[in-house]
Amino acid sequence: MIHASIRIKFAARQLPKARDILDSLVERTQVSPGCLGCYVYQDVRESRVLLYEQWWERKVDLDRHLRSE
Repeated sequence: MIHASIRIKFAARQLPKARDILDSLVERTQVSPGCLGCYVYQDVRESRVLLYEQWWERKVDLDRHLRSE
């Protein structure tokens, strides 16, 4: 199993748009072959921080996803 994550801190005014963009990525990623899960979390202590997380069955699945449109 492969875990990929990125933690990003946004300006307060950018947070709603960033959340919308990441939510749309979650929807598209979850249907990719080999995707075991894709999530966006908001940090409870730092409200301007979002965590984008993906879980993949195999590295080849993640690589295919990274090369996709």
